[in-house]
Amino acid sequence: MTLGLTKFCGDPQSRLYISRPFTQGDHTWATNGHIMIRIPKRADVPAFKDAPNAQKAWDRSTHEHDKSGEPLTPITPFDIPIPEYNSDGEEIPVAVRVGAVYIQRRYAEWLMDLPGLSIAIPDQNVPAIYFRFDGGDGRLMAFKWREGDPLIADMTTGLLP
Repeated sequence: MTLGLTKFCGDPQSRLYISRPFTQGDHTWATNGHIMIRIPKRADVPAFKDAPNAQKAWDRSTHEHDKSGEPLTPITPFDIPIPEYNSDGEEIPVAVRVGAVYIQRRYAEWLMDLPGLSIAIPDQNVPAIYFRFDGGDGRLMAFKWREGDPLIADMTTGLLP
């Protein structure tokens, strides 16, 4: 099975330079600026001149409390509740807890589609979480959740809070 990378890419209407997967160095990358995944270099995904420096962005997302070198927690897939919309048809942002941080519902849903997902569960507030899946790994920016905002699930238990 070949992993579909396009959903991890940016919107071509606003971020053309990250609107498709690209290859740099030994990896093929996909990012929308909030989530970044990398897999071993794929011959069917070319490099392109306007792509960002993916390794530099990856390194910048590493922080002093990064747990990418520690054992990861396997995640048992569960159904993410369907989104709710406001009267203007916009999705109401809700959060999913991952240890001490929160991620947006849509990214939790995307992660659930990755085979063999494991996550470095942060024990304190960090800017990004590290995850691994069969065939690659990635980083996801945390969501700025505020007390009282909708919280729909916990990645480690799948249970609603």
